[in-house]
Amino acid sequence: MTHFLLISIYCSIASLIVGYIWYHPKIMGKALQAASGITDQKIKSANMGLILGLVFLFNFMLAMAMHSAVIHQGGLGSMLQDVPAMKDKTSETFKAYEYLSSTYKMNFRSFKHGALHGFIMSLFFALPLIGTIGLYERKNGKYIFVHWGYWAIVLMLIGGIICQWSGL
Repeated sequence: MTHFLLISIYCSIASLIVGYIWYHPKIMGKALQAASGITDQKIKSANMGLILGLVFLFNFMLAMAMHSAVIHQGGLGSMLQDVPAMKDKTSETFKAYEYLSSTYKMNFRSFKHGALHGFIMSLFFALPLIGTIGLYERKNGKYIFVHWGYWAIVLMLIGGIICQWSGL
């Protein structure tokens, strides 16, 4: 469990670093500022401590949720957890679970595989959420795609980190 939390903390830190780079005025910051109508004065008046603290918390929550999306092997254990035969270490069910778990637990555990799942999450979750909010707020496509670009990178990074370094 502590490994799970530590990986989520690393993912949150990585997300903050990507946000710092992505939303920097020389990368996408000015484009977002123009698309959203935020003034320099409003940017300077922001409580960055509060913003960064909440962004870290939200990314931590997201990383914790992403574990189940990128690690496939957890499903078998959760499916069998209430099966009475699993309490008997000599049962065929328990032996079959142990065999499957030890043989396949590291399948599809690469950074590339996790990044693929992160991209899929960005495409089918982040983009619709950001797009819906952007449309209701009457923002243009640039606003939507600047934010989706950030989330595509962050979710790919989170997925890759989790898949590469999380143990079962």
